[in-house]
Amino acid sequence: MIENGLLTEKDKNLKPLEDLELHGDALEEQMSRFSKAVDGGAAACTITGGTDSRNILSHMLHEGMRPLLDITGASGHVDVVIARKIADRLDMELLWVSDDMEGGDWIDKAVQAADGMTGVCGIYRLNKKARALKERGVLLECGGIAGEFYKNDFIHFDYPFYGGKPNWDRFLHRVVMNYDFPLALCGEAALPAMNSLSERLTPWLASHSGSTKHSAYLSAGYEIMQGRAAATFAMNSRHYIQYAPLMERRIVSMFCRENPHKLENDAYPRKWVSRLCPELQDIPSARNMTFSPHVTLREFMNYKKSILRSNLALSVRRNRVRGRRDACFQAGLSSPQFYNALERCKALGVLAPEVDGDALPAPIADRAFALGSML
Repeated sequence: MIENGLLTEKDKNLKPLEDLELHGDALEEQMSRFSKAVDGGAAACTITGGTDSRNILSHMLHEGMRPLLDITGASGHVDVVIARKIADRLDMELLWVSDDMEGGDWIDKAVQAADGMTGVCGIYRLNKKARALKERGVLLECGGIAGEFYKNDFIHFDYPFYGGKPNWDRFLHRVVMNYDFPLALCGEAALPAMNSLSERLTPWLASHSGSTKHSAYLSAGYEIMQGRAAATFAMNSRHYIQYAPLMERRIVSMFCRENPHKLENDAYPRKWVSRLCPELQDIPSARNMTFSPHVTLREFMNYKKSILRSNLALSVRRNRVRGRRDACFQAGLSSPQFYNALERCKALGVLAPEVDGDALPAPIADRAFALGSML
């Protein structure tokens, strides 16, 4: 909070997630209350190739809502392809917003939308969609943000050994810092902070507790997801209200108490999509998993392979910087505005003087683009 002109940290003394009272399925109850609150207002639902958005959409449809479906990305992107199949199956309108650049001032618009937590090129597609939804009169958008809570994303790096005590150093290097940042890129102002990152973050992570390793990791994961979602929420709040049901504390509390082994194979979204919207259960997700309540042997094996491949990459491919790259990246990261921002980062000591912008990994270059444009 801001107190006497200063930013002061205050503890709200909220109950631990694991200790919240629950009666039945918290998501089902929340979506019922949500539909009554919206009461026919202009709502949208982002629909992708994942499991989370389809889970939320199934609840909305079950409650009698008919939201405008929306998706953004290249025409052939797997999310767009699956979103079209879902819209066709339901005979519902889909607002597709491409990731193509529009207008000579697209970089300026992206810079205005960026907040330093998100890169300029990375936010362009999402900001373009937000403006399109506003033009359609949408007041509120739902989506599957934070499905990580019921997909074991905060404990999968220990698969299949989900028991025992939390290992916060391992959590830090598998969940928070999932690649080794090239310190040679850092300028004199940034290097001390980067060198002390583990030392500062590990005690903070260890301050999260739970009766099991799973619940402790979810407690830390909840705060991490709050930070990740903040940038998108802040950008979209200029255009409409964004609501993420899966971020509700009672819903996360429900998963804190669940045996993580019972959440494998997308068990939770399978349960609700097959029950509430069975017409969508046979359209495979981006990972080629259906939403049938019965997991096939092929799906079981593919699911396990995907976890093992991911864990292997976190162990032996630590120099790989991961991130989605949209159509605008090549144009944006070769623009005069980018090189001006890069020089600004060097002057401030964020980047080392000898850094070559053309050799920077795109996700890091895009973040530097945002910082240099704002500072």
